[in-house]
Amino acid sequence: SGRVVGELDHTPKDAWTREEGDPVEGHDDWFPKKLGEIISRTEIWCDVLSLGPPDGAFMNEFNKALITVAERAKNQEKIINVRMMFGLIPSMPVNCDKIVKKLTRGIPKHSTFLRLWVGAWRKNVSWNHAKIIAVDGHMLHTGGHNLWDRHYLKDSPVHDLSFELEGRIANDAHRYANEQWSFIQRKQHTIVGYLLKKIPSNWEVVTQTRVVISSFPKGVAHKFAPSFKIGSLPYRERLEGSIPMISIGRYGSIVWKLRAADDAILAMLNASQTIIRIAVQDFGPVLVPGTKIPLPGLKWPRPYIDALARAIWERDVDVEIVLSHPNSRPGGLGVMAGANYGNGWTCEDVASYILNRIQKKFVFVRSKILRTKIEKKLRVCYLKQKIGHEYSTGVKMGLHSKHFIVDDVCTYIGSQNLYVCDLAEWGVVVDHEDQTRKFMDEYWNPLWEASYTGEDCDIEAVMNGLYTVRDNYRGILYEAYSSSSISGSTCKGSGNMSTSTELYSEDTDDTD
Repeated sequence: SGRVVGELDHTPKDAWTREEGDPVEGHDDWFPKKLGEIISRTEIWCDVLSLGPPDGAFMNEFNKALITVAERAKNQEKIINVRMMFGLIPSMPVNCDKIVKKLTRGIPKHSTFLRLWVGAWRKNVSWNHAKIIAVDGHMLHTGGHNLWDRHYLKDSPVHDLSFELEGRIANDAHRYANEQWSFIQRKQHTIVGYLLKKIPSNWEVVTQTRVVISSFPKGVAHKFAPSFKIGSLPYRERLEGSIPMISIGRYGSIVWKLRAADDAILAMLNASQTIIRIAVQDFGPVLVPGTKIPLPGLKWPRPYIDALARAIWERDVDVEIVLSHPNSRPGGLGVMAGANYGNGWTCEDVASYILNRIQKKFVFVRSKILRTKIEKKLRVCYLKQKIGHEYSTGVKMGLHSKHFIVDDVCTYIGSQNLYVCDLAEWGVVVDHEDQTRKFMDEYWNPLWEASYTGEDCDIEAVMNGLYTVRDNYRGILYEAYSSSSISGSTCKGSGNMSTSTELYSEDTDDTD
């Protein structure tokens, strides 16, 4: 259980109210300040998880927050633990020593009660993608936002959604982080790990598993971060006004087969009776550049698509979907700069695939009946603001939210994309009708009003594409694209990463 704090955090904040022009300078500087302020409240324990380390204004605010936390720890003469976990993306090795140095600027190295650990990991094509700030088992911020200045705070920003919560739900976030820290420690203790820690992390190696960790203060903090235990926090009564909330997460290939969040999302879609509303980056898999061919090993999320197909055909459920414009790149950033929101599929592609799955599951469906059903029940569009579908720079608007609503009574906000990607993810399901209606007033309703015009998904194109093969296949591509050549682009949020390279260079600390 838990309680929602304030309104949803969506950026750019004025997307639905700005009548003309692009976001002004400093348009969403409030957001990194808010995240820093949450961290600064830490009295005992803080966990931060994100795809990549903070840069720009986010780094500055995190540094200020840790200075405040260090001062509090010194005054109360009690240890305060802070753990920060990031993804170790192939070809972009995280330099934990440099991150620690930037985060602790202005904090004395030998007279502090602050303990800080920064870690990152990769196993095969899995790494952390969860976005969490959890404080003292009571305060929580989570959703889709990364911690990158140029993606959110500058020109042509990408849209995203997160929210702040308080209550017992925050304990779940701390405990979720434990397994990732435990994985780093386990891998450090192997013989291979001992040998690989001598190799700079930006070197290509045969092994598909690597971990990196650094601590502060050096020689004082233990090499490995301690595990969060709920008994280390004072007991708190259930908050007045708490509502039902369920955390759902997955660890990727850290664990074998178990993907609990996938099952939970599928259960929600299968429980729908009236309407499903979805705002996500994409459904289709990441593509070979310049083609409509999925990268090797990737395919459409058939269980989710089948759930939507059944909902439409068997239960007469309405389905509304808002997608990112294909290959949207904020701030004039290119793919090489780590910006690509939208895998390259069109609204017609998504709608055709849903129709195709209806025909595959219900074999006696006639095209005319199918067309009538889809015209009434399926609505798919690209993200738009009140001013239209693109900024003055010509950049079409990108969407990074991971958000859906079932029957207007239950809401998911988190880090998990619905396209196939075996990353570590986490989010929160709010099972409360009144709160869901409030969320809709703040985000979905203005989003849909601005975005849906009926022009993005041509029914003729959808029907004509009904039999197009969009799934991956085994063939020449598996030879042309070796695992080493695709590992850097596969499943990393469609190629999104920080533009700050100073935190992604040779590590001097332990790696595995």
